[in-house]
Amino acid sequence: WLTFQPLGWLSFALLVTNGNRNNNNRAGLGGRYQLNDRLGLKGEGSAGSGGFGALVGMDYRLSERTTTYLNYALDPDNANNGIENRQGKLVSGMRTRYSDWVSVYGEEQLLHGDSGDGLTHAYGVDLTPNEQWKFGLALENGRINTSTSEVKRRAVSLSADYALDAVKYGGNLEYRRDSVDGKVRHNWLTRNHLAYMLNPDWRLRLQLDLAISDSSEGDSFDADFAEAIVGYAYRPVTNDRLNALFEYKYLADQSPSDQFTSSGLQNDFEQRSHVLAVDAIYDLTPRWSVGGKYAIRKGQLRAGRGAGDWFDSTAQLGIVRLDWHVIRHWDALLEARVLDIEEAEDRRAGLLAAIYRHFGDHLKVGVGYNFTDFSDDLTDLDYNSRGVFFNVVGKW
Repeated sequence: WLTFQPLGWLSFALLVTNGNRNNNNRAGLGGRYQLNDRLGLKGEGSAGSGGFGALVGMDYRLSERTTTYLNYALDPDNANNGIENRQGKLVSGMRTRYSDWVSVYGEEQLLHGDSGDGLTHAYGVDLTPNEQWKFGLALENGRINTSTSEVKRRAVSLSADYALDAVKYGGNLEYRRDSVDGKVRHNWLTRNHLAYMLNPDWRLRLQLDLAISDSSEGDSFDADFAEAIVGYAYRPVTNDRLNALFEYKYLADQSPSDQFTSSGLQNDFEQRSHVLAVDAIYDLTPRWSVGGKYAIRKGQLRAGRGAGDWFDSTAQLGIVRLDWHVIRHWDALLEARVLDIEEAEDRRAGLLAAIYRHFGDHLKVGVGYNFTDFSDDLTDLDYNSRGVFFNVVGKW
């Protein structure tokens, strides 16, 4: 879902598929209406290849400090292997603000659908001691009953956000314990994003996301994920004709043991990759801009869960881009793309076209068509990127 205020919560998604992947087209519309100073209503509806989806809800302000809410969401999740996973969730809760910097909430989540029925209790506290810091603590305890077993989950999550002048940080640490028929899985997850303005022309971005899974059934049921990104953005203030982005990414990805491919087989694929990319654009005139991107991946792949031989994988991506600023709020672009995979001796090429509209100074939304079957993200190893796409770009 992508919500977008200027059009009143307009949501749209369209993917073109190939091979044995099912269609996943979806379009929807939603909105919110404030009946009076205490009661508000909201609703969303969508339709597509996976079926009908909806959300209806209300919130009622009991006092200046306390609000209660009730929401029901129907999520049509039609997996690519054709297995239906339609879910409904009823959420009721209450949030109270004790002071200017302390608020607490509690809610009950009733789940029903193809994955099973369950009840989850969730509680949390948010702390905002000053304008720069925000902290959060969340607890979760619940059960989901399926046709064959019962899943018991306990989770705790800590979050922190900081923003002051040139520095912005967002972080989260979560622990989950899932048990099924005496089998226990421990999951640790952390998210860390840091943005720092070195000076008016240069910006630094750091990201570290980790997920570690430890199963009592043995190492073959574990799953780990690590992604680290270091990026520099050049956006000069006095002369902004040239903008550039330099980025390094490391990715180590081992899929969960209960994740399956579209053919119903266990997804045993693993990768560890280093990617270096340079992206730049230059304004020739107020209406025309040219740009390009070069990226190289040095990595290793293997088809096995913690076992088997690693195989080298080297790939290079080249993009040449032309932008046309049609009128004040509208842009169009055309890209020529080439992907070269060294070990497979495979080279692919094609075009991409898109149209964008600006909303304010910090957001633009566009729709386009990718005539190639590969992505400009070299860690995306699936050749399923051909087709219509919808994109939102935020500028800081």
